[in-house]
Amino acid sequence: MTSKNWVAASKVAQPAAVEPEGGFPCRACAHVNPYSHTDKGYWAGNRFYPHVFACQRCGGVQGEVGYLGDLSGVVKQEWDQGECAESDQRYFDLNYISSQGEHRTHGWFNIKTRRITQTG
Repeated sequence: MTSKNWVAASKVAQPAAVEPEGGFPCRACAHVNPYSHTDKGYWAGNRFYPHVFACQRCGGVQGEVGYLGDLSGVVKQEWDQGECAESDQRYFDLNYISSQGEHRTHGWFNIKTRRITQTG
C-alpha cells in the first residue's frame, strides 16, 4: 500500500467500540451502549450506588454494590409475594463481596417492592 493510499484508508470512519462506557453491554437486552456519559450511578430508596447502573433501554440494573448488606438496598433478598405486572419487573445482575469472597447474583425483581420475582 502506498503512503497516499494509507492516508486515504486512515480517514475512513472507524467502527464504534463494542464495549460501552459502563464496561459491558446490557445483559438483559444486549443493548450495545446502555449507559450515557451522564449516567454515573443508581438511586435505590434514599441511597446512591456509584457502581450500579440502569440500562436506558430496558431498565436492567447491573454493576457492583460492595458488600452483601449493600445488596439489599438495591434488591431485597426476599421473594416478592403475589402477582407482579410485567411492566414492573426489571433484570438485575449484581456483584458483591461477602466473607466467603466475591459473588454474583442475577434474576428479575419488582421495582416497586425491590423484591425478587425470579432468579437466574
